[in-house]
Amino acid sequence: MAFGSDDLFYSAPNTTLDALVAFPHFAPATAPLSSPAAPEGLAAPALEMRDPCGQKCRRQCTAKFSEERRQEIWSSYRAMDFAEKRMFVFHSVSQLPTARSCGAGSRRGRSFVYRLKDKDRVPQQVCKTFFLATLGYHPTNDSLVLSVMRREIGNVSNLRDQRGRHAPANKLDMQPVYDHIESFHPSVSHCGRVQAPHCRYLPRDITVKLMYADYVEKGNRCSYETYRKAVKQKNISFCKTRGDVRSACWP
Repeated sequence: MAFGSDDLFYSAPNTTLDALVAFPHFAPATAPLSSPAAPEGLAAPALEMRDPCGQKCRRQCTAKFSEERRQEIWSSYRAMDFAEKRMFVFHSVSQLPTARSCGAGSRRGRSFVYRLKDKDRVPQQVCKTFFLATLGYHPTNDSLVLSVMRREIGNVSNLRDQRGRHAPANKLDMQPVYDHIESFHPSVSHCGRVQAPHCRYLPRDITVKLMYADYVEKGNRCSYETYRKAVKQKNISFCKTRGDVRSACWP
């Protein structure tokens, strides 16, 4: 199914849609959104369609949708990628304020309206149980909807998959390293302005090992290799003296 097809998506009025955010921690009860590869000879668990609401449902969802139509919706949803599934929820669920507020941040201060398209491709309002069960999620687990509608954002481009995009917790802040390197005042040589305008120099009596030892002695933590690469990234070279560099430019 092509993403954005009118067969499944219902575009609710903008006034009823509050927000959309990624929900990297949500996963269906039967299978995670991103499952590790199954062992050879074993099939990965599938996202199976669940039983709908019963005849006592006040919205009479089962009278509006046949099992065949539910199967079509489920098959199309299952074939979507991570971002397309979130977009589907965005267009299928609208958020409305309740008549009676229960305080800021309360789940009871808002209500959700769920819609799916019937066999004639007409949006029909359904209950939460029918909506989630048709997509293959546990009918009492509305984490999907809450995650999508939690906060206001202004750009739908944030729908992309955010899993694995966060910086590692132990990532080193390189700015203190760069600041320490600059404290040695590397400078461009006289001839270097023409031959190597982007290269800067330090006297030969200053070495990377000496600079690194000074950095660690001041209570900073960093590996020698990381510090050496930072010096290289700054395009710094070492010469005998600054005077030697200048004199080397003249006959």
